[in-house]
Amino acid sequence: MARRRRLVVVAAVVLGLVAVAAALVLVAAPRLLRDKVIAAARERGVSLTIGDVAIALDGFTLRDVGVTTADLRDVQIAARSITAPWSATPKDVTAAGVVVSLRGPFAAIRRGEDGALGRGGDTAIHVSDARVVWVDAMGPRSRFEASGLAGDAGRGEIHVTGGALQGEAGGVRFGPWRVRHDHTAKETRTRIELDADEHDPSTLVVTRDAAGASALEAHVHKGPVGRLGLASPTIDAGRDVVAEVEARVAWTSPDDRAPPPTSGAAAARAPERADGSLVATVHALPVPGAGMNDAKVDVAFSGDPAGPMPLTRGAFVVGPFEGDVSGTVAARAAGAKIDLAFKSRPVPCARFAAEQAAAALGPLAALAGSVPALERAVSGNVTVAGTIVVDTDDPAATRVAARPSNDCGISISLGSP
Repeated sequence: MARRRRLVVVAAVVLGLVAVAAALVLVAAPRLLRDKVIAAARERGVSLTIGDVAIALDGFTLRDVGVTTADLRDVQIAARSITAPWSATPKDVTAAGVVVSLRGPFAAIRRGEDGALGRGGDTAIHVSDARVVWVDAMGPRSRFEASGLAGDAGRGEIHVTGGALQGEAGGVRFGPWRVRHDHTAKETRTRIELDADEHDPSTLVVTRDAAGASALEAHVHKGPVGRLGLASPTIDAGRDVVAEVEARVAWTSPDDRAPPPTSGAAAARAPERADGSLVATVHALPVPGAGMNDAKVDVAFSGDPAGPMPLTRGAFVVGPFEGDVSGTVAARAAGAKIDLAFKSRPVPCARFAAEQAAAALGPLAALAGSVPALERAVSGNVTVAGTIVVDTDDPAATRVAARPSNDCGISISLGSP
């Protein structure tokens, strides 16, 4: 009996020690794991803050995580939770409730993109319910925000898809748009769908390859401007304006992932050359004296973006007027300044007189034979010249000035005496 009592006492003591050890493990293990994760990240140049750690049989979850890196000082990442399996080097990690905050121009952010991905080794990160907030990407007072994002990052690549991209740049508000971003060793490509509800949406596509060749392409299908989600002091989306646009700007520059220069060599790092083209048509535009007509412009430029680049091609058609366009395009951090002049070729005054007479008389004009007689009586020509100034840094300063001139005359014959 005494022996049994001793065994019971020993068992109780052992169980008590096990319980105490288990309690110590449950208390200490999360703290030890957190310290280990932070130390491992620090070895890869990543600073982590972790609010809480939850341990399970198949892995662990980090909660309220903050991430920063030395080469991306203007990027902060926060995650509601990060879950990983038990492994010294986990192959797959899942992050939820991610918020990425960025500040600064595209080039500055891109310089650290490859380096940050390289530190991840073979670990793949699967992200859901993510949001990106980017300020000053295209100059002061610009702001982008994309929500509802999902994607994968790691092994040297990023692939992100989602909707509801909106924001403001250069005084123009935009969105919501749908976006897809893909970054690989060969190319970085961002595709934005402007009218995402359409089967064949209008798009903006920005690409950059490993050699430093970049391009921006815009494809706006024929349709109302209001569907594009644009609003500014110079854009009246409420008007039923129908337009279509094809535009492309391409430029080459050295590898901007290198550290910023510390001397006058900065000029050598600027884009070496830029080429661009724009073909745009606005349909059913009211033209004084000529009714409703289409307006089309077709221009191209090329040169060194360190200064104003001259047009290499320029033509326009507005109703009966067609002519040449000249001027320059100057690169800006947030876009460009366009300074153009246009002048039409002469249009006979008789054309306007005949059109106005036909409109006034209707079917009677043909019966009376008055239109041909009026055409013979009217002499002279009409020309239109003007200027267009657009600066994306100051959209309110957009100016379009047109100056018609004519030497129209009319001769009246009273017949033979």
